Amino acid sequence: MGTLLASAGITASDRLFMAFAFGPFIAFWAAVEGARKIGAIMIPGGGRDSR
Repeated sequence: MGTLLASAGITASDRLFMAFAFGPFIAFWAAVEGARKIGAIMIPGGGRDSR
């Protein structure tokens, strides 16, 4: 996931707002770990709706 984020242009100077609820879905946890590995700050937002 770190490679995917880096290929999207995310760097250590970026902040990522993760607008989803943390649960057993492994991809969300992989995004958190990927952001950590590239040094970006990940801000958890919890579950959100489109409003």
